[in-house]
Amino acid sequence: MKHSLGSLIFFLLSTLLAAAEPYYFTAKLSKENLVVGESALLEVAFYKERSLNTVAGRYVDEPYAGLVNDAFEIEKETQGAYDVERFIRIIRAEKPGEYRLNIRGEVRFFNEEDIIASNNHRDAMEAPSSKKVVVSAGNIAIRVNEGPDSAIGSWQLKLEHDAPEVLNGEPYHFSLSLEGYGDIRRVDFPELSIADTTIFSEPGSEERTVRDGKLWGKKQIDYAVIAQQDFVVPKLEFGFFDPLTQKMTIQTSESVAVRVKQEAIDALLNAPEAKADTGGNQLWGSFEKGFLFGTAFGMMLVFGWRRLPPFKHAKTHTGIRKATSQKALLQALLPWADRVEFKDIIGMLETQNVTKN
Repeated sequence: MKHSLGSLIFFLLSTLLAAAEPYYFTAKLSKENLVVGESALLEVAFYKERSLNTVAGRYVDEPYAGLVNDAFEIEKETQGAYDVERFIRIIRAEKPGEYRLNIRGEVRFFNEEDIIASNNHRDAMEAPSSKKVVVSAGNIAIRVNEGPDSAIGSWQLKLEHDAPEVLNGEPYHFSLSLEGYGDIRRVDFPELSIADTTIFSEPGSEERTVRDGKLWGKKQIDYAVIAQQDFVVPKLEFGFFDPLTQKMTIQTSESVAVRVKQEAIDALLNAPEAKADTGGNQLWGSFEKGFLFGTAFGMMLVFGWRRLPPFKHAKTHTGIRKATSQKALLQALLPWADRVEFKDIIGMLETQNVTKN
């Protein structure tokens, strides 16, 4: 964590001088020289002696032109004779310039009766009988320089995948993750495109926290690819500006060559029709085919429609778009039978030009 010498001296002196006070505020910023698009953590801490049961404090939320001031989290702890409440904010630079933050806190004094009536200190602060005092937590200067039109931070791009082979018609799963220092909500994954495949994607977990006094985050996106032939998950590139090195950096994921085995769904859908023992008539006529298709389709609807993400990605992909028969459409949908919504399947059958075979 870097500070200018003046603000660091001010912070140390104010902390030492305030140590004898029954309550006081301190403020510090994780970084004071930013580029446009970069974020820093502002920590405003309220200290009060534990014996002060009728005193509470909070950060006064103020907007700053050219900066975005977002709430992040509140931490509580005990330090010696003091209870400490830390109000952590994310300050994001939006425009170049020099800024001075006048950090203020609000101290509230209330009665024991207010606590009893409201059951907690936070609500007691809003009681009509409470009294308010605004206290300065110091001034912090920020300088914001022009930045590149790219993601900001220190990031790592990782690809995790299954063994590189899959049965024909079954989904091949892999995930892409971004993690590192910076505001994870301000970065996007590179786009994925694989020719002649159907690609499904779903946002995975997202985490945002403080590590080493800096904003850290991680998020993941999960993919499933359905293909009729071998394909390659290509290398993906993610470029960003690293404020630590003051350089553009490019992270590249690995590529994966995936073998598609052909003996799975082809054997199921193209099995020879059975014959009756008497008379040689076909046992599996058009009525029976329709019955089997309806049964499979009904199972998809009954068991799968509640657990499925929206099927919005599928309609632009080859396997669904080029289906000219219910059989081909079912072939593309079967691996995702437990994830397709009722309205999406109905919409495909009604709007797509498919035959019944």
